[in-house]
Amino acid sequence: MITKEKFNINMLQNVKPGTSRNQFTAKCPAHDDKNNSLSVRLEEDKTLLYCFAGCTTESIVAALGLSMSSLFNGDTEEWAKSQRAQERQITRKLKALKRKEEHAAKKAARPEAEVSVSTPKPKKIRTLNYRYLNADGSLAYRKERYEYDNGSKSFCFFNPEGEKRLGTIPRVLYNLPAVLKAEDRETVYIVEGEKAADAIISAGRIATTLDGGANSPWHPQYAEFLKGKSIFLIPDIDEAGQKYVEKIVRKLPAEDLKNTKVAFLTGLPESGDICDWFEIGRTIEDIENSDNSQNSKCLVFTAEEMLDGFWEKDNTRDDNLLTVSTPTTAPTPQSPLIFFKATGKPKHFIMINPFANKDSRAYYSRDDIGLGYLFADTFRDLCRPVPETKGWFVYTGVRWKYDTGNAMVTEMAKHFVRNFLWECTNLLHEFEDQEKWLKFVKRYTSVRGIGNLIASASTVHPMKLSDFDQNPNLINCLNGQLNSCKISIIIYRNLYKLKALHA
Repeated sequence: MITKEKFNINMLQNVKPGTSRNQFTAKCPAHDDKNNSLSVRLEEDKTLLYCFAGCTTESIVAALGLSMSSLFNGDTEEWAKSQRAQERQITRKLKALKRKEEHAAKKAARPEAEVSVSTPKPKKIRTLNYRYLNADGSLAYRKERYEYDNGSKSFCFFNPEGEKRLGTIPRVLYNLPAVLKAEDRETVYIVEGEKAADAIISAGRIATTLDGGANSPWHPQYAEFLKGKSIFLIPDIDEAGQKYVEKIVRKLPAEDLKNTKVAFLTGLPESGDICDWFEIGRTIEDIENSDNSQNSKCLVFTAEEMLDGFWEKDNTRDDNLLTVSTPTTAPTPQSPLIFFKATGKPKHFIMINPFANKDSRAYYSRDDIGLGYLFADTFRDLCRPVPETKGWFVYTGVRWKYDTGNAMVTEMAKHFVRNFLWECTNLLHEFEDQEKWLKFVKRYTSVRGIGNLIASASTVHPMKLSDFDQNPNLINCLNGQLNSCKISIIIYRNLYKLKALHA
């Protein structure tokens, strides 16, 4: 029986939120629907229905005992226009399906056609549960981590009712009650992942982590949770770990930044973490007692030391460029060298904003010369061309060393190009400008392009071999400097605060 009742979303079964606002999915009442095939969009003057199984709008409303006018708040003329649009959409869909079937039939008829073997679905071998608690100890939400037989992993969040979505539930830190109970300036360790946090907790310390690991967004309430604590960051030994630490350090307030340290674990494989550290027999005390001497088992730096050199603004210039300070012939090691020392890889980042104003755009132009200037200015504290050797020298954090075959400079150039692609989308706001720069920079993602970039930069900031030996009385050794006049050894106590050899 057809009624004049208006359409209501509650008339449908298994209603769930869709991908956008005012959009829902539900089981279609016009056919035996096992999955949510019906899409519903609620607009101000009408309701739009679309069945992915092919049911018409008339059959759907008829199955609900309604008329087509029940979908509109106005007259039926609006419905007629909407109906014609839906019919055209269904027609296009049917034509696309027909073309797909014809293509599959032609492919199957070919004698040389091979039957593709689908990759077997990875098998879940372990499920780990982690509880995230509110300040009062009640359950905020739960996280399940799944490990598979192919080495991959995934995770899913559940609200206190067991549903697979958090909605507006505020995010909290792992082990939050213990973090809040920590006394003023008591050390709280921040690591990547709940497994690493539990390992430090088992060692008798207070530890926490962000709920999404290295890719977790930072929420303002995290700073409130950590206020007044002494923070010790221990990232994994990989690029993601470095970014994780940078993100946290940049979000902490200035008063807490003074009491924040960062530990780079050494002697671990790529992507190693604190769990691997404990497995090889090292302890949490080895980290706490590190003084960065030759006997230290890890490198520990303050957050302020780590940030020194990152996006440093030169206040003496009026072009608002982001630059590093002018280097000496043997510059003080910057934070990229810390990452290099711990992982064997240079930290890649862009220190200069080439799009700041008209002058910077002209200097760092969109050509080989401009990009060569940008690369050379960015890494001038880490690598310099030496025309006498027809090659490059790189700074290892202790001394300048000849880069055999330009291996390290090539690696820096690769990271530079990859990161600059991201910077183009981040710093440029005009789509047309973005498109031009992205197309230009992608030319340098090949082996030939990297070679052109290095060749273009090889004439910028050149050095002489004599610049490395301005004090003949100092002999550079692996663990310090030998003063031939005083016959004394200057031990490198802090890799971060080394002075120039000729100073």
